[in-house]
Amino acid sequence: MSLFQPAERTRVPLKVAIAGPSGSGKTFSALAIAAGMAKGGKVAVIDSENGSASLYSEKFKFDTAVIRPPYTVEKFLAALREAEAAGYAVVILDSISHEWAGTGGILQKKSDIDATGGNSYTNWRGPGKEHDSFIATLIESPLDLIATMRSKTEYVLELNEKGKQAPKKVGMAPVQREGVEFEFSVMLDLSGEHMATVSKDRTGVLDGQVFKPVPAIGKSLVDWRDSGKEWVKPPVAVAAGANIDFTFHTQGTMTTGPHLPIQAAPQPPERATEASTEPPMDQIAGGSAAYKSCLQKFKKCADMQDLKGARGFYRLREKELSEDEKADLKNIDRTYEEQFK
Repeated sequence: MSLFQPAERTRVPLKVAIAGPSGSGKTFSALAIAAGMAKGGKVAVIDSENGSASLYSEKFKFDTAVIRPPYTVEKFLAALREAEAAGYAVVILDSISHEWAGTGGILQKKSDIDATGGNSYTNWRGPGKEHDSFIATLIESPLDLIATMRSKTEYVLELNEKGKQAPKKVGMAPVQREGVEFEFSVMLDLSGEHMATVSKDRTGVLDGQVFKPVPAIGKSLVDWRDSGKEWVKPPVAVAAGANIDFTFHTQGTMTTGPHLPIQAAPQPPERATEASTEPPMDQIAGGSAAYKSCLQKFKKCADMQDLKGARGFYRLREKELSEDEKADLKNIDRTYEEQFK
């Protein structure tokens, strides 16, 4: 049999991301779209926003599991696995910004590792793999899934009329690892007026539209998906592991059923590296000694995630960077553009 077969669109699970600033209506929009996607099935909300989803329990029917700090990957995935085992039609993660930038999240883990010493860039390896596993598990889930993300104003450093580096506002960016939007089928950006702009749509159903999220939007996505060829969902993996106890609540009442042990998400394989051909450190202009050492070792390696992670970490602290760190950021941007664009 040939390796290549005719391409066919199948009824794969939908993965929708919704990003917006405070007050834009991320939770309400997710619940409205999920109501249409579920088509009468059950909706689960994994709530790390201090139980805010329950404020809409009179408008929508759903079950909720509240996650408290620390916002570890293990907690999110434990709740997701239970939602899969319980047979929910749609699961909402509100929001995955906490997994990245919240108390106990990936950025804090990286900061804690930095405090013990070592190289700031290579210290990304453990937290980076954990985050990659988190995103992969969301995308590979057999459930239709909606993930909300907080948005922040994004700036880039550009030369001003005086020839000096100055921040320039370039719009809104989700509080998550750079490039996370590539993983989702549909990406919606919400405005302060609760209107959604479609920045990405692999389905073509919503492409180019601006609208207020309502259940009919979710239904239109599922109708498009269900017009494809049948897709066989893989079995839910439930095995020995971290027995984190999550109970989904329905409008204040616990749902019945056992709490299943949760299998930790598999770690991705090590990325292969190549021998470095980077010039000597004294030929690398600007930046701290730590940066130069890291760049010398990793610039020619398949280590895009380390560079992307460092890039995001510096941008979150842009206003408080030292002069050496500002030079680091400039060099990181240049390296990223040269190697991975």
